[in-house]
Amino acid sequence: MPNPEPQRPPYSVPAGLLERASVYEALTAVHAANQRLARRIIVVIAAGVRDLLAGGRPEAPLDVTHVELADEGSGTLYLTGTYWTAAGRQRTFDSTEGIEAAEEARAGLNEWTQCLDGRHFETWNPLITSRQLIDDGYVYCTYRFDLTKAAALSLD
Repeated sequence: MPNPEPQRPPYSVPAGLLERASVYEALTAVHAANQRLARRIIVVIAAGVRDLLAGGRPEAPLDVTHVELADEGSGTLYLTGTYWTAAGRQRTFDSTEGIEAAEEARAGLNEWTQCLDGRHFETWNPLITSRQLIDDGYVYCTYRFDLTKAAALSLD
């Protein structure tokens, strides 16, 4: 049986160096955009906590240094409503005098917080001062998130 003549492929594939470089450039740009987005979300979270605890008066004195974030294993963070004062006292939005509709306020903040996930880990992780793995039949991780550092982040 005679050997059939090789078929020409239906498309040609270039050497690939230029294509790989353009893919790397696009991936680098996406990564940088994700980190910039994370910084902006983090600043919005810090401002939202300030507004909630200061009654919407940015100039009011504020005694909060950290807020608790949690991850139920999905990689997405959410705000629990627990926070710490400069003296290290643990409080919750629900039990803080002057906060009305704490659950609604937390839900509003979580619209932003839930945008943070593993893609932004290198941006939010340096703002974590402690981690705790909780296993009470439902395993999740909580983080103490430094609002002072968060508020100081550059938006760019």
